[in-house]
Amino acid sequence: MSKEEYAAALAKGPIQQSDVKQLGAYDQLFDEFAYLFEAIQSHYPAGGVFLRAQIARMPPGGKIKEHKDNLLILENTHRLHIPIITTPKLKFFVDGERVTLEAGHIYELNNQLNHWVENPRDSINRVHLILDYLPPEYNIPASADENFKFYIREHRAGRQSKPSDVKVELPKVVATVAHGDSQAGYSYAVYLIDFNNKASSKVIGRLF
Repeated sequence: MSKEEYAAALAKGPIQQSDVKQLGAYDQLFDEFAYLFEAIQSHYPAGGVFLRAQIARMPPGGKIKEHKDNLLILENTHRLHIPIITTPKLKFFVDGERVTLEAGHIYELNNQLNHWVENPRDSINRVHLILDYLPPEYNIPASADENFKFYIREHRAGRQSKPSDVKVELPKVVATVAHGDSQAGYSYAVYLIDFNNKASSKVIGRLF
């Protein structure tokens, strides 16, 4: 769903999964990735909508400059990365810290923090499945208002999570949390969520 389509659909709200176009290789690839959608939906509150799914290839020498995602469709969704092919040579920085994303795991990127990626010239193709998942509490016309800002609530990132009913090797999820305001300050944390043990733990925390 493009940013224009999202804004128009949200104004009518709430968006249904049937409102999202099925483009590209959807018919060929959906069955291959269906278990990942199940795992994601088992973690987040029920009723969310996948607005975008894309396979992104970054060739050797590729670079994405430091930035924050500030489009409404990206502010209101959870941006999820699932590495398919990756390499230790890859440079992936979020809020000034280098992060390592392993193939076969699901990661949530807090795209409201500065981040950049570089794949060295002596590396290999990096291939990620990237998903934008709209949670039900943001699937309302009011989320288009200027005062409605992206945040991930700590009780959602730290909640105990049930595994998917699909018989798969369940992934671990890293969820980033940023909340606060300009007067009280902002806190930032990273949680490691283990579906198998139904538990989560904070691995990084800071106040800035």
